[in-house]
Amino acid sequence: MDERRAPLFAIIPPPVVYAATFLVGWGVSLLLGWSPVWIETPAARWAGLALLIIGLALAAAAGGLFASRRTTFNPAGHPRRLLKAASMPGRATPCMSD
Repeated sequence: MDERRAPLFAIIPPPVVYAATFLVGWGVSLLLGWSPVWIETPAARWAGLALLIIGLALAAAAGGLFASRRTTFNPAGHPRRLLKAASMPGRATPCMSD
């Protein structure tokens, strides 16, 4: 039987991929001494903080949905339950299979 393996980016957790990409970019900018003037403005810092807070809130909400549906957070993992229909506000609760 042909055994399939998950792609590399499905095995590595997405936050680790993001953090590695961020650190590589940060390291390159430090090595090259690149720092645009606009990035030092208070408006850019507040915008960055707002985006960070929104991203963390969305991540927490998504994690809550995964936990409430009792499925795995790992994209390469085996889910304990599969949703048969998408859950949307104002719609009936989706059918689940065990």
